[in-house]
This record gives sequence, C-alpha cells and structure tokens, in this order.
Amino acid sequence: MVCAGRDLRIDIRSDFSDVDALRRTQRLVSYTCDVRPTPEEERALHAFVDGGGRWLALHSTNALFDVDPVRVVTGHERFFGTVGSKFLSHPPICDFGVRVARNSVAEQLMHGVPDFTTSDELYLLEEAPGLEILLEVDAPAVAGAAAPGAPIAYLHNIGSGQVLYCSLGHAGSPTHPHGTHRCSWVAPEFGLILDRAKNWLIEGVPSGTEPAAAARNTTEASI
Repeated sequence: MVCAGRDLRIDIRSDFSDVDALRRTQRLVSYTCDVRPTPEEERALHAFVDGGGRWLALHSTNALFDVDPVRVVTGHERFFGTVGSKFLSHPPICDFGVRVARNSVAEQLMHGVPDFTTSDELYLLEEAPGLEILLEVDAPAVAGAAAPGAPIAYLHNIGSGQVLYCSLGHAGSPTHPHGTHRCSWVAPEFGLILDRAKNWLIEGVPSGTEPAAAARNTTEASI
C-alpha cells in the first residue's frame, strides 16, 4: 500500500502480544475493547511511543472492565498512562455536540472539521496530565454525562512519540446487548476526523500542511 509517498506494510493483530512486532513498527492503530496487556506488553507499548512511535487509539482501547457485574478493572496503570486516559463509564447512547478545541494544535490538526452533533457513547475519562485537547464535548444530552469542554480526542506526548486518542466510534452488531448501532461511523464529520488522524499518523503534520521533501521511505504499521 502506497500513501503520501510512503510504502506501508500493514500487520494485523487481535491483541498486543507480539512485542517483537511492536519493536519493529513505527505506527500503531488500535480499535479494541477489554484487551488487557501483560506487564511485558505494557512496557513494550510505552517504549514504542517513547522511542518516537505514533499510536492512533480509538474508542474503547482504554476500556478494560469485567462484566456481571460491570466494573472497571484495577491495575494496568502503565497502559492507561501510555494511552493518556482510562475509561470510567458512559451513559446510554445519546446525542451530543462535538467541537474542535480552541487551541492552535487542535485548529491545525483538525483543520476543516466543523462543529457537529453525533449519537454515540459519551465516555467519562480519567485523564493523564498534560494532554493537548483536540476535540471536546460541546453540549451533553443527559445528566451525568461528561461536561462541556471534556475531551473527546487529544494528543498525549511521551518522549519522542505521541498518542492520538479519540473516544468516538461505538459500533454494535445485531448480537450486541443494545442492538445494532453505527453511531459516529455514519457521520461525515467523523470521516474528516479519521482523515486528519491518518495524516498525523503517517506524516506527523496537520492536514493541508506540506511535509518537507524527503526520500522515499518505508514504514511498518501494526493494526
């Protein structure tokens, strides 16, 4: 696959167990739920970002929980510290507003993304300090939801690398307890957000910004 002058080797995994692949890769995309890394995997993920890797973490990547009864797990602090947040809870799927945060990093990286309303799971997060907020809640729809200004997407800087996390993107199959939902996946604005995130992931520059001329490069990405 060739994108923006780079050859991308895509390697797909269902968890983080291949730490050797993490040591080789330069880019990582995760769309997971309750995938619990071992201590070795947590160290490998942190070292990947700290060493200059870029990790695009979507939706429930930061959600580790037991069921029956539902409760957020304890531990995995290095993992949550690397992602930059820990999922705590969410109200039922509801409509809420999303806006680009009012700062220069957000305005450059999410350039052209309008304020919009979506129907999705509105995550309550325990946040790491020092996040650069990219998208935030504009108007929650239900009591107990995240307050206006709470982060929906952010950059988390670790060493020479970064994590870009976005909490949007729930999807439920017909066998899901709450039925079939496509949520933000049907919103064109979410497509714009993912396009901007893709540009950041590959080039590390805001959408619409010309990258410096460089020799043809090969990047390995794990998903």
